[in-house]
Order: sequence, then C-alpha cells, then structure tokens
Amino acid sequence: PGTLRVLFLLSKLTLARRDAIRESLHANYDLEFNDRFVGKKKKPKHRTPLNALGSWHQEHSDGHEKLGEQALQIGKGISLPIYGSKDQYSAWIHALLLMPNVRTKNAIAHYYLDLVEGRKYRVSIQLTTDMGSEVGDMLKIHERLRAHAAPDFVPPEFPYSVTLPSTQNTPIESFWRWMRQGEGKSLRFVLETGAASGIFLPSDDIHKQTFYWIWVPFIQSRLDSFREYWNNHRISRSKKKLNPSGSSPKNMFLNPEAGRITARDCSIHVSPQLVEELREAYGGIQARDDAYRFVSQVFQSVADEAYWQMGCPEITLDSIWRIFSDVANSLEVIE
Repeated sequence: PGTLRVLFLLSKLTLARRDAIRESLHANYDLEFNDRFVGKKKKPKHRTPLNALGSWHQEHSDGHEKLGEQALQIGKGISLPIYGSKDQYSAWIHALLLMPNVRTKNAIAHYYLDLVEGRKYRVSIQLTTDMGSEVGDMLKIHERLRAHAAPDFVPPEFPYSVTLPSTQNTPIESFWRWMRQGEGKSLRFVLETGAASGIFLPSDDIHKQTFYWIWVPFIQSRLDSFREYWNNHRISRSKKKLNPSGSSPKNMFLNPEAGRITARDCSIHVSPQLVEELREAYGGIQARDDAYRFVSQVFQSVADEAYWQMGCPEITLDSIWRIFSDVANSLEVIE
C-alpha cells in the first residue's frame, strides 16, 4: 500500500512525504536500503595470504590509467596509460611500459610477445589478470606457448590463467597505489600545471604531438628508474606473508630458494619460432610498432632535429615545459 501511494503521488507530480518514502523503502528493499545508508561502514574484504611455488609461478598483469585521459583531464584524447607485469612470489617487476592504448587486444598481445622475447623466451606457469576484454589474446598466446613447451603442466592443477576483478588482482593493484604516492604524484602535478597555465594547447596538433614526443620518453625513463629501484630495494619482513620477505625482489626472483627453502624457479622455456609465428599472426612488426607509437616517424624526425638545433638541453621536471614550448614554436615556424 505504501509503495502504491508513493507511486501514485509521483505520477501526479505531488511531493511525497519523506517518512512515506522511507517506510516504502524499508518495506520492499530493506537490505539494499540499509547497505546504502549514509555513514554505513563497508565490511572489510576477506584477504588470504598469497602463496606461490617460487618465482615464475604466478605472474600478475594489469593496466594503470592514473595518467589516462579521464584522470588527467588536460585535453581530449590526451592519455599516458601504463601496462605492467609483476611476479607474485618475489614482487619482481617484469615490465612497466607506457603505451598509447592499453585497452586493445592487439596492443596487449604484442606487449606480451615482447615480454617473452625480452626474458630469453621464458614464461610463467600462470598469468593472472583483471577481467577486461583486452587481455583475451594475451591469455591465448600464453596458453599456446605453455602447452607447446610444457604439456605435462595441465589444468586444473596448473591453470594457464586466472582472471579476477581488478580489486582482487592485489599484487599489481597494490603496486600501482604505492607508485602513484611517490614520483607519480609529482609527474601528474607538473603535467596538469602545463595545461592549466596555457603552455599546452591540446587542440593544436603540433602541441599534441610535441607533448607525446617529449613526455613519453621522459616518463618511460622514470618508470625504468623506478623499476630498477623497486627490484633492488629490500622488502620489509612480514610474518603475515606466506611469500618471502626481508630481501630484495631481485634476490628472491633469481634465487627463489633464498626466500623459502622449498621454492623453485618455475620458468618455462618456450619456442622462439612459435613466438615469431604468433607475432606474424597478430600483424607482424608493423602492428607491433603501431602498438607503441605515440607520434609519426616523420614528426619524430623533425622534432628530434629541432631539439638537436637547440643544443639538446637536459630535460627535467623543472625544464620540460620550457623545452616543450621551444620545440613546438620552432616546428610552427617550419610549418
């Protein structure tokens, strides 16, 4: 009756009393009403300690878009997303790469093929990712490579992959949070300052391409430095962790038994020829280049020449927008 009365009043554009609405909600949606009540504390998510057989057992991959278009909001289409992979046992970072788009299957497929090649054609037993559609081809590639190289490792004991909601893909998700509290925060501040001050005009094509020309290699160099630091820093000892602690990710990754006497290197060597065949199946070298290219080759050459004519000044957080302006202005004169 209460619900019908509220609906009737609404249909007549008559304001319903708050107590009538509240009574109706409690009568029909009591659980949902209580769950959404302002100030209600959410139940903490149950977390179980992570436990891997050793390095290369479980590898976590995910995209990070805190420098993406929606997060930065410095111009339409301006985005600097990152894709990364991390070993669960040791916390070793396999890769942190800036890519134009981390939401396309083909781009992530080439990312993974590059990763395999760069690790001397080795893969982990299991990949763990979020549930996005962009990981579909990467997981297929991993399954094909592992099944060919290690047919004795079969599901369900050794799944090829596991997909989880992003909030449950904790090894890589917690790492993103740790990273953005460090230098990532400074990078974002300087990026936003350039746009807010009018130095960067995202609607100007030369500005847009110069932005990518200067910022992508600069941020990538910072990511490389951070990865080097992370892999060599000492992880605080924790009695709550089943995976090892008290040493560096590098030491635990290269010498898994040093972290736990029963741990082993679980890497699987795969066929270089099969990797090459899969590369061709996904468009070959041209498609691979497209997956990483932020600016055209022509623009890259012209901007490099302008920078060289300036004497190649050092690019830092303090100087980057000034050098950006100098290069963009010189290119506008040439045009």
